[in-house]
Amino acid sequence: MKKLECPHCREPGIPWGRKLTLGPAVSTRCKVCDKKVSVPWAAILAIVPFVLAIVAWEVLDSMALWGGLLLAGFAVSCFIHMYWVPLKRR
Repeated sequence: MKKLECPHCREPGIPWGRKLTLGPAVSTRCKVCDKKVSVPWAAILAIVPFVLAIVAWEVLDSMALWGGLLLAGFAVSCFIHMYWVPLKRR
């Protein structure tokens, strides 16, 4: 799979899967230039759909419906993190 562009060297050096594990306090190194890369603090907002799905437990009566909503919330959070949260220099 295609790698993401490093904000330092502009070369594809960040694996897609690794970006999903990045947070404001967690960084990784570019495979090309070996410099640290992370995401901004605003990336925390990407988990809002997942947290809302967890909170929905109090409202929903159906365990199957809640499970589906939880899975959908997780998928939306991952999508937001992958496509709308930028990589930044660390």
